[in-house]
Amino acid sequence: MDAKKQTEAEKQYYNAPVAPVIYRSHFGDMQFLHSMAFSEKEHAGETKRKIMAWARLMYRVALGEITRSTSIRKTGIADINSLFTSENDTSRCFS
Repeated sequence: MDAKKQTEAEKQYYNAPVAPVIYRSHFGDMQFLHSMAFSEKEHAGETKRKIMAWARLMYRVALGEITRSTSIRKTGIADINSLFTSENDTSRCFS
């Protein structure tokens, strides 16, 4: 579904296992990747906290401290853990 249709349908994506990060970052709970709050009720500090958590995760992946096969729940980054269901591995962050 293209962006115009997504917007018109007011479709939002959350941490469903089948929801790609690209959709979630534009129409869902990962809008912080574009420095946007998830909702009007989300405070700027919360959005910044999520941005910084994502930066920590990507930095640790880049250093090799966290591999793409590492379970997200084992990264030790709480704000990231809550974004993904079950035992998804870190490679889920890139799809």
